[in-house]
Amino acid sequence: LKHYTINRKLKATLGVVALIACIIGVILISGILAVANNVKGIYQGPMNNVNDIANVKYGLTDLQRAINRLLAEGSDNMADRYANFEKTEDVNLVVSGVDDMDKHFKTEATRAKLSEMQAKINEGEKVRPQVMQLLKSGKIDEAYALNYNTYLPIVNEIKSLANDIETLVYQNGAVYYT
Repeated sequence: LKHYTINRKLKATLGVVALIACIIGVILISGILAVANNVKGIYQGPMNNVNDIANVKYGLTDLQRAINRLLAEGSDNMADRYANFEKTEDVNLVVSGVDDMDKHFKTEATRAKLSEMQAKINEGEKVRPQVMQLLKSGKIDEAYALNYNTYLPIVNEIKSLANDIETLVYQNGAVYYT
C-alpha cells in the first residue's frame, strides 16, 4: 500500500466505500420489504376472516330476501318468476366464505363455532331446495310455512353463529397476524 499513488489509494478507498454502501443499501431495502410484508399481514390476517364472515351473512341475507320476495309476490306466474330466480352466486358466496374460514381459523373456539355453522348451513341447504320447489309448484302457503317455521330460524341461527365467530376473531385477532 506504501507504493501506491495517492490517486490509486483514493480510487481504492472510494471503491471500498461504494461497495460497503451498496451492501448496506441491499440490507436496508430487504429490511424495509420485510417490515412492509409484516404490516400487510397484520392488517390482512384478521380482515380476511371478517370479510369471509361478511360474505356468509350477505349471501344468506340475499337468499332469504329473494325467497321472501317470491312469497310476497304470490302465485301468479310463479313458474316464470322462478325461471329467472338464480341465486347460485349467493350460495357460492356462503360456501366460499366458509371454506376460506376453514383454512384460516387457528383457535379452537373459532373452529368449534365454524363447525356448528357448517352443520347449520348443511341443514339449511336441505330445507331451502324444498322451499324453492314448493314456490316453483305454486304452493305458496306451504312454502311460507316451511320458510317461516323451518328455514328462517336456521338462517337466523347461522347469522347468530357468524356474529359469534366475528366476535371471536376480533378478540383473538393477534392470532391471525402473519
